[in-house]
This record gives sequence, structure tokens and C-alpha cells, in this order.
Amino acid sequence: MEPLKFGIVGPGAIAAVVADAIEKSKNTRLTAVASRSIENARAFVVKRDGVLPVQGIDALLPHIDAVYIATPTVAKEEIALVAIAAGKHVLVDKPFASRESVVRMIKAAADKGVVFMDATHFV
Repeated sequence: MEPLKFGIVGPGAIAAVVADAIEKSKNTRLTAVASRSIENARAFVVKRDGVLPVQGIDALLPHIDAVYIATPTVAKEEIALVAIAAGKHVLVDKPFASRESVVRMIKAAADKGVVFMDATHFV
């Protein structure tokens, strides 16, 4: 079985922890990281061999099966819905904008047959 190809949108400090976990798994592989700024994506992947830096969700989608979204709250739903519409599984970090926002993402994922998960990460 091929590893699940993960991408990250929002390359911040918590995303680095998630990236490390993805890279430790035998069943997943971090393939690409997206940011609004290509420079931020490049800086994030500089020590991650074989991980492609890209600008924006649209550039990320061809390289992944699933995406971890760690952007500011205001951008999460829009990015998640774009990924879901493209048939990608999504993990969205908290907080969410509203209950209604979460319901829209859950419904879209169910309708598309992909996984939507809250990526809350407590040790």
C-alpha cells in the first residue's frame, strides 16, 4: 500500500510538530507545504528532503491525498472546502469560526466521501 500523501497549509510552529509526526509514520508521507507566501513555504521545507514548497491551496492539491490546515481561523473553512471539493481528506486545526462553519465542512466531506477531522493535538 502506498503511503498517504499529506500536504500542509499554514506552515507555522504547530504545523512543524504535525509535519514531524507525518514524517515518522510508515503510512504517510509529507509531500508538499503551501503558504500565501512562497518564501514561507520554502523556509518551512528547507530541512525536509523531498517536500515541495508551493504558494496557495490550488498549487498544493495535485500533490496530496490529505491536507492539514493550520491557517488563521478566518481562512480555514474556505481552504477546507476547496480541498474537499477536490476529493482530499482534511484535518483542520482548532479553533473553528463557528458551529455552522464546522457543519458545512462536515456535510461537504460526507457528500464527497472524504474524511473531515478536527486536528486538535493534546499531549
